[in-house]
Amino acid sequence: MNASGGSLPHCDLVLHILGSVTPGPSTETEQTTRMRTSSHQENSRRLPGPLRNVDVSLIELFLCVLRLRNLTAAGRELGLSQPAVSRGLARLREVYGDALFVRQQQGVQPTPLAERLATPMASALEVLRRTLDHTEFHPSTATRTFRIAMNDIGERWMLPRLMGHLLNIAPGIEVHACRVTVPELREGLTSGQIDLVLGFLPELGKQFRQQRLPPLSG
Repeated sequence: MNASGGSLPHCDLVLHILGSVTPGPSTETEQTTRMRTSSHQENSRRLPGPLRNVDVSLIELFLCVLRLRNLTAAGRELGLSQPAVSRGLARLREVYGDALFVRQQQGVQPTPLAERLATPMASALEVLRRTLDHTEFHPSTATRTFRIAMNDIGERWMLPRLMGHLLNIAPGIEVHACRVTVPELREGLTSGQIDLVLGFLPELGKQFRQQRLPPLSG
């Protein structure tokens, strides 16, 4: 069980954890097809235009190319043919209005925009993966890393007591402590980059669950 501090900016000391289809005389199969098509169209209309052209596979492709800097290697790792990789990148380029990756003598080089997209893309994929993780949490055997935002007072007085408690009940848990601004807190909690916040921060708003902590002994 480990704890580490971060280098992100400040927070104060409470817990912020984180159309209908009318059947006609057509067959039942035709009616079902129409209902599915209508549902798909309704879902599409709820998304802003560019987002309709982005799916999880494109995010995975983007991150894989960014990491490997090679289209052939990325396709091999993802099980995609070269034409499929090219089509996927073409869709991403159309959405973002940027080349994203420029061919070099060996591999590809990400553009400045691609570099800026790396963190939010990775965060979006991680959030989606977490929605599929229904594994029951057992503190005694868990090996997860938690990112906790707190100020210097929290790191000095609360973090050592928290780590002492975790050592007894969850020895495999790691804690990374960081200091961030309120806007960064909102972004981090929303994206999943920050798991919880120790502090009194009413300006975060009611969209985040809040709970008062019991006094820590010791």
